[in-house]
Amino acid sequence: MEEAKLPKNEAERLAALNTYEVLDTEPEAAFDDLTRLAARHCHTPIALVSLIDTERQWFKSKVGLTACETSRSLAFCAHAILKPDNALIVEDAFLDPRFADNPLVTGEPQVRFYAGAPLVNADGMALGTLCVIGHKPGKLDEEQLDTLRALARQVVSQLELRKSCRKLEESARELGRANEELRDFTQIAAHDLQEPLRKLISFSRLLQTDLGGDLSPRAEKDLNFITSAASRMQMLVTDLLELSRTGSSALKRDQIAVGDCVRSAVDALSLRIEEKSADIVVDELPFVRGDATLLSQLFQNLISNSLKFVTGEKPRIHITCARESGEMVLGIKDNGIGIDPKFAEKIFSPFKRLHGRTEYEGTGIGLAIARKAVERHGGRIWVESALGEGAHFKFTLSGIDYAEAPDRGVLCELE
Repeated sequence: MEEAKLPKNEAERLAALNTYEVLDTEPEAAFDDLTRLAARHCHTPIALVSLIDTERQWFKSKVGLTACETSRSLAFCAHAILKPDNALIVEDAFLDPRFADNPLVTGEPQVRFYAGAPLVNADGMALGTLCVIGHKPGKLDEEQLDTLRALARQVVSQLELRKSCRKLEESARELGRANEELRDFTQIAAHDLQEPLRKLISFSRLLQTDLGGDLSPRAEKDLNFITSAASRMQMLVTDLLELSRTGSSALKRDQIAVGDCVRSAVDALSLRIEEKSADIVVDELPFVRGDATLLSQLFQNLISNSLKFVTGEKPRIHITCARESGEMVLGIKDNGIGIDPKFAEKIFSPFKRLHGRTEYEGTGIGLAIARKAVERHGGRIWVESALGEGAHFKFTLSGIDYAEAPDRGVLCELE
């Protein structure tokens, strides 16, 4: 018996094999399917995906064999990887001096015929073979040999896919940890920033009260500027925290009435609605599978936006619901100042403002929060508007249930 020599690149080959982290893993259907195909097409009772480790050949997949591994010193496959560009064919092991007295030939599993196509990765490293084994002398025709080589390439593709999936899973876990750390940092930072800002605003107002008429016009202006800047910073911190929560919180998929979310938003904005004497008209609204908190926040931000950008007339806000191009589209339509169509996409990015802070309050984050809430529900959001003609913010959501089963009471109205 002739034991196979080590490949010249043995250290690199073993390192490459280990990157796949496949040795001693459980059977997988993708590999077993390829092994069965090899045995069936080559008409052999045994087929193996054999990986050559330091001192053993280990079978990732096997047909017609119970053993999980054998010694490398006995392995036909150890000979096959010495010539990665060619398949090793042994038509009759009894007639080949390398294998005639091999225990795998003279004993179980009684190897007589062997054909092994090397598993070669993109770097040219032979990891092992896809091999077929018979108990009688045999040969492969050209078509069978081409098929065996093609199946060997698919085994390598599965190894690469397996490695890529593992890397993606690791990246996802790392990203999850990073997001969790960022979320914790955001909440801590927001809390730590809010406290001094509250004190700054409070003491500025106390100073105005204490000094009263003793303040010069210039000093009063400066003090008002300090209070206003601190209030804007406080609002910015709150909105940034809300944006972070919108993008990272666990999403629920309950069946909820969209009308309930609108009610919640209107209740939260009731003082501003009353101050501006705004009229709110609501279409019949559907049920949807989603997160009630996020959808309420979505409507609150969009209604708040409509209340903000109305000047010179009574605000009229219409909560719309209509079928467009075969899908249900929800929306908030107002009679405000409108938006130049060239800015229709820009306004959904954080901090993108079309007006100065002295004209309209806000941080420029509200519409970014709205888009995040919509996208997390598998939808899209856009605006249809023109300057001076109001704006109609429209969005879709996945899982809308509307008028398909009226006996279930899917329609609801805001009173």
